[in-house]
Amino acid sequence: MGVAAIGLAACGGGGGDNATAATSTAKAPAVAAMTISGQRVLALRGHAIYTPSQENSGKIKCTGSCTAVWVPVKKSAGKGSKVGHLGSVTRSGGKKQLTYKKHPLYTFAEEGKGKLSGDGVKDKFGSKNFTWHAVLAGKKASTKPAPAPPSNGYGY
Repeated sequence: MGVAAIGLAACGGGGGDNATAATSTAKAPAVAAMTISGQRVLALRGHAIYTPSQENSGKIKCTGSCTAVWVPVKKSAGKGSKVGHLGSVTRSGGKKQLTYKKHPLYTFAEEGKGKLSGDGVKDKFGSKNFTWHAVLAGKKASTKPAPAPPSNGYGY
């Protein structure tokens, strides 16, 4: 089954480099493996985590309006996590972003908890094209695309 492609228009808003972060009072690690839409993926408090294939080198390319749709996961979200291979990369402006196997991690602002609608999404911000993939978890954790979930009806 192929990966579904969904075009997104660049959204305005105040996404910036702001990301959901773990709070010091959280009992469970912010980043953990969970099953969403039948796939075992990394998630940030129930929200699937993604990485774009264009950042496989670890170099940040999602900047500006891209971060309003694809929110960088702050390094602090990995605190206390039992997920291996977590690290960080420094974004412009000096903020640290969480990585998995050196791949920068993001959540999809257009997606609610327990959803996996961003896997396989293709979009463009400025002159940069992106293809987003859910980060698979489990014995063979991977940044390769998960099988396509059922069509979600997005019409961007």
